[in-house]
This record gives sequence, C-alpha cells and structure tokens, in this order.
Amino acid sequence: MKTFSFGFNKAEADVTILDIMAIPFVAITFSNISIQTHLIGLYNANNINAAITIGKYFNIPENDIKSAIENYIPENNRSQLIYKNTNEIILDAYNANPSSMAVEISNFIQLERENKIVILGDMFELGTESSLEHKAVVNSLLNEIQIACYFMGKDFYFLKI
Repeated sequence: MKTFSFGFNKAEADVTILDIMAIPFVAITFSNISIQTHLIGLYNANNINAAITIGKYFNIPENDIKSAIENYIPENNRSQLIYKNTNEIILDAYNANPSSMAVEISNFIQLERENKIVILGDMFELGTESSLEHKAVVNSLLNEIQIACYFMGKDFYFLKI
C-alpha cells in the first residue's frame, strides 16, 4: 500500500513541520515557509501538519497551503480566541473528551496571563469511566493556585468539589 505520512521527524515522515510555537496562536515552519495560524494550543500543530500533508498529497502549491491555513479562523467552538473589553476568552467547548481536556488545560496553564479563570463543563459519553475522568480533570488543576476554577454539570457536581 502506498503511504504519505506526516510527523515531526524528517527521517520518518514525508511531510514535517518545524519551529512550533503557540503564544497563544500556533506558528510553524515547513519547507522554509513560516505559517502563523489563528489556532490556539500546541496540540493543534498536529492538525496543521495533517492539513499541509493533504495539500502536498494533492499537489496544492505551498503558498496556497500557507494562505489557506493562515486565513482559517475557527468559528465552531474550537480554539477560538474572543476579545470582550479587556478580557481574552479561549472558547474550546465542542464535545470535550479526556485527552482534549488534558491538552487544553496544559496549554491554558502555560499561558502567561494574569487573572486566569477556567470554566469547565461535563464531558459526555464516558460511560462507567465518567467519574474517574472528571476527577482527573479536577486533580490536574488542584495545584494551580493562580487559576480560578469553576466546574459545571452533574458529573463535576457529584464529585463534591
């Protein structure tokens, strides 16, 4: 089977990205082209890499790939940055799961901002693991005294935080 891969190691992948940063938006380099996105969080680097790879596979010119990625502004409750007066709001509220919640929290902790507040709602469709996974989210924030935390929903409520 013919494959066309992406990754972070040139020796192992057909398409690689370098110089990955997120302050707060993700910026990367591929083929000596710098791309500044409107996506928040280092975890989006892999998604950007996948998009570049699909473009390369279909022989889209690299400048068109760059333009498409740079002009994408999320509007689907994922990785959105909203400005309200003097506040910056990161809206990432679409169908959270344990792994997406973990990387989002990690990214939020790393942001150098004052007066940080996190408002987290329940994760659905976790079955018998729901209580354990919600407790893990709470535990990941227990020592983050510089962040005010608010938990919403019945699954967080039953933890008696």
